[in-house]
Amino acid sequence: MIALISHNQRKRFAQVVQILSALILCLVASGCVVSKMVVKSDPEGATVHFDDEDKGITPASFTFDFYGNREIKLEKDGYQTKRELVRLKPPLYARFPLDIFFDLLLPFKITDKHTYTCTLSPIKPADTQKVLRRGEALRQEAITSGR
Repeated sequence: MIALISHNQRKRFAQVVQILSALILCLVASGCVVSKMVVKSDPEGATVHFDDEDKGITPASFTFDFYGNREIKLEKDGYQTKRELVRLKPPLYARFPLDIFFDLLLPFKITDKHTYTCTLSPIKPADTQKVLRRGEALRQEAITSGR
C-alpha cells in the first residue's frame, strides 16, 4: 500500500529541499582559490607580457590560471628588454586532492599572490667613433681580400 503524504508535509519537504539547494549553491559558488601575479619594475611604466600576453603597465596586477614555468617580459623605451622564465609553484592547498576541497567547498576566497620585481637597465648609446673605426676596418679587409 502506498503511504499518502499530506499537502503540508509535501510543502514542508519542498521548502527543506530549496533551503538545502540554496546552501549548497552558496558553498560551491563562494569558495575558490585566486592566483594573482604582481609585476613591478624600476623604473615603473614598463609594458608587461606574461606568456606573450599583454598584461598592462608596471606596476601591474592580474590573475592567472596555471602554475609552472611562465615567461615574463618587460619592455620600456630607452631600456633593455628584460625576459625571464619564472617558476610559479602552487601552494599546498592548490595541489590535488586538496584543491577540490579549497576550490569547491570553502565558503570564502583564498588569494595566492606572487610578486616579480625587476630593475631595468638603460640602453647605452653606441660609441660613434668605435663604430666608424670598426666599419673602416671591415671595409679595408674587404678591399684587401678582393671582395
